[in-house]
Amino acid sequence: EAGNAMPVITSLTSSADQSGWAVGDTVRLAATATDDVDTLTDSQFTWSVDGITCPDADSADGCQQVPFQSLPAGMSTSVTAPDAPYYSYLRATLTVTDSEGGVSTKTIDLKPRTSKVTLATSPAGIPVTVGSVSGTSPVSGDFLENGLSQVIVPATAQVDGKEYRFTGWSDGEIGLIRQVAAPAGGGTF
Repeated sequence: EAGNAMPVITSLTSSADQSGWAVGDTVRLAATATDDVDTLTDSQFTWSVDGITCPDADSADGCQQVPFQSLPAGMSTSVTAPDAPYYSYLRATLTVTDSEGGVSTKTIDLKPRTSKVTLATSPAGIPVTVGSVSGTSPVSGDFLENGLSQVIVPATAQVDGKEYRFTGWSDGEIGLIRQVAAPAGGGTF
């Protein structure tokens, strides 16, 4: 409507602003806004979250954005951080609409904590796979913290002309293929 000033979003924050998030974390979002027309209420704050997947953490080139989730209306809300491919992050969009149709929108990028998972064998040099990375051990792959990573070892392998048989993981597990959660700060299996 003519003369209607748009709402002004005065703050948009997340609980992941400083420390990032790990898979499974509840990320809290909060916002404030002012408006010349209304005393704004929870129902005038709507939220959506998109997932952004990039080739790596240092490049915005080649990123793909897909809708992830619409969140409940309100001045504050939350989203549970999903497991996603490395390197993925979330983008939350807040839309504030006043009673005369004035609209303001603001986004915030929610960056994850990451983890390097390394698969080492004894002896080194056995062919292994960590996520989508294959090679001779030790092999490392990058994941979102707490995200699931598949690690694979062969039943037998030859290194320097000697045959080795897989007998188990250092934690006692015996399966050749297993899922591990990428630990905080990284880890070696």
